[in-house]
Amino acid sequence: MNFADKTVNLIKGYFHIMALYIIYGLAITFLQKYFNAMDTSMYDQESIAELISSNPIKAGFMILILAPVLEEIMFRTLIRPSHLELMLFFMIWPIFFIGTIVPIDAHWAITAVFIGVLLFSLAYLLSQLIPEKRTLGLRNFLDRQYLFFWFASSIVFGFVHITNYVDNYMVNLALFVLIAPRIIAGFMMGWIKLKNGSLAWSMALHFMNNALPFLLAMGLPDK
Repeated sequence: MNFADKTVNLIKGYFHIMALYIIYGLAITFLQKYFNAMDTSMYDQESIAELISSNPIKAGFMILILAPVLEEIMFRTLIRPSHLELMLFFMIWPIFFIGTIVPIDAHWAITAVFIGVLLFSLAYLLSQLIPEKRTLGLRNFLDRQYLFFWFASSIVFGFVHITNYVDNYMVNLALFVLIAPRIIAGFMMGWIKLKNGSLAWSMALHFMNNALPFLLAMGLPDK
């Protein structure tokens, strides 16, 4: 499959996500008339909206670059991974957890660049230290179980976004209504990874998925 074919798949994937969002939105709008527990009006993404309003450059970097790159490494690398993608998976989670508990007193851009360089440098180094044949058995297992990791990663991807709305991982029907579109998006990002055979394409679809709401939020008047 050449680059043009893969680009067509990317565009198809994006329009599939948009179509699924529309169908889902229409269905939920109808159901909310009859089920009060599905009312989502009590939840919003106020912290994200405030970031976009107060620092659009930082918000744009986090939403359009950092999130697509890091989240795809975290959630899509186990779907039929290459040797390097597997190394990225092994590196991303320790760096992520260390980053959440160790305060870094530096400008956000410097911190982001440092984490990115550290992640890819360590993953590359690990890929050179561990021969591809040493991970062949694991990669063959992941290939055979790709459906499980595709679906499971989509669900987990959706549920981690609960923290966009609340400070903990509480779950109710209204919150599930809000995160279900992320599960849909995660499913389609896994699809493009399988279809085009590279994590770069799921990052591209993730970027496209985030771009429209970000641009719409940028156009909203400040409260």
